[in-house]
Amino acid sequence: MEVTVCCPVFPTEDKQLVEIALANLFPIQESEEQETKTYIELKALWNNQSSLSSIRQRIHELRIIDVVRKRLVSNWDDLNTMTRLCFEKQAACVDKLRVVDDAQETPPLGFIEIAIRFQSISEFENFLNWFTPRTSSGQMVDC
Repeated sequence: MEVTVCCPVFPTEDKQLVEIALANLFPIQESEEQETKTYIELKALWNNQSSLSSIRQRIHELRIIDVVRKRLVSNWDDLNTMTRLCFEKQAACVDKLRVVDDAQETPPLGFIEIAIRFQSISEFENFLNWFTPRTSSGQMVDC
């Protein structure tokens, strides 16, 4: 599994605030910067599931497991064996977690994107069951 977190920093934004937003959601030790024509992109890479443990815990605490699972499944790209999940950057700046339906909305300051690439669909399914297990009436159910 390969996890990539990307976030744009637009010219009107304070880069340190965007770094704080990222740190509020992820245990990022260091990130890379890539310049594009219109913004700087901050990027962090991991090769393990445990890097997402803190965000998983928040998703469970906020009881938004079903919403996150739905986004991961709907964003599944079978050809590239990957999925993605987006969080509102502005909410993350104040240590809030808001899932963005990237097919329907684009927040004014953009979003923080997690792209997760898997070796196989079974690895994705195992991850999905760990990260966002199935629920019934608000309670997790055994698969």
